[in-house]
Amino acid sequence: MVTSLSMLTRLQNLSLAFQSPRLWANPVSLLVPLPARIVLPALALFRYKGNSEYLEDFLARVDTPLLDNITISLSTQLQCKADFSDLSVGV
Repeated sequence: MVTSLSMLTRLQNLSLAFQSPRLWANPVSLLVPLPARIVLPALALFRYKGNSEYLEDFLARVDTPLLDNITISLSTQLQCKADFSDLSVGV
């Protein structure tokens, strides 16, 4: 999925939701290297609902330089909301 998203360079909003828990991975598949990271240069808003492992896999492969609003709802009912619009980065 991440590789397919790399073509969407003007994507500004992305929402992902997974209803089923992740199945345990085959130990052999854990040895396969992850694909190269991608950049979503215009992504400003990201919403995620589902298993934390899916989220970790996704975030490990994506750079989002303009992201300023993220909402995460994990399947464990823990919710995290953040607004980075007031965050200024010093040069």
